[in-house]
Amino acid sequence: MVDFIYEAHERIKPFVHKTPVYTNTTFNNLIGKEAFFKCENLQKTGSFKARGALNTILKLKKSNPNLKGVVAYSSGNHGLATAWASRLAGVKCSVVVPKTASEFKVTAVKGYGAEVVKCEYDPISRLEACESIATKEGYEIIHTSDHDDVIHGQGTIALELLQEVPDLDAILVSASGGGMISGIAIAAKAINKNIKSNI
Repeated sequence: MVDFIYEAHERIKPFVHKTPVYTNTTFNNLIGKEAFFKCENLQKTGSFKARGALNTILKLKKSNPNLKGVVAYSSGNHGLATAWASRLAGVKCSVVVPKTASEFKVTAVKGYGAEVVKCEYDPISRLEACESIATKEGYEIIHTSDHDDVIHGQGTIALELLQEVPDLDAILVSASGGGMISGIAIAAKAINKNIKSNI
């Protein structure tokens, strides 16, 4: 499976940032170890989500040059990343957000040319709205984390990190939907089986 992550890296690297890795003396002194921070906050659209969204859309477009469009449900970074990646790939995009979504994020999504569809706050309403658009428009759904190509895109973080700092003992990853930690764990364990991946 790690081969798909290497392929994803080649696919997206012309378009995303190779984000810097920083260390901090004060933090290192506090924990008594040397820590390295992969600064994905400096990534396109402000988060790692750009990697997974772009990998998925570019792969979809390659397999189907007549791709009608994509749709995602997200009130935050995934929606923004999907809108950005869609514009870059020349693909139509709809993003389903709850009515309570930040107007700042909504404006940013629209700025990338995506259609914004508002719905009720609960997850079922978002999923139903997303599926309705996919059926009506013939769009592909880009899930925020539960999608192989999204996971492979997020896993490219580990490839870059381990190129720069190859002798890590552990990688600590924040987890919500689980797409990023899944991709990082797959890549890290393939490169160095002794690395511990902790949530």
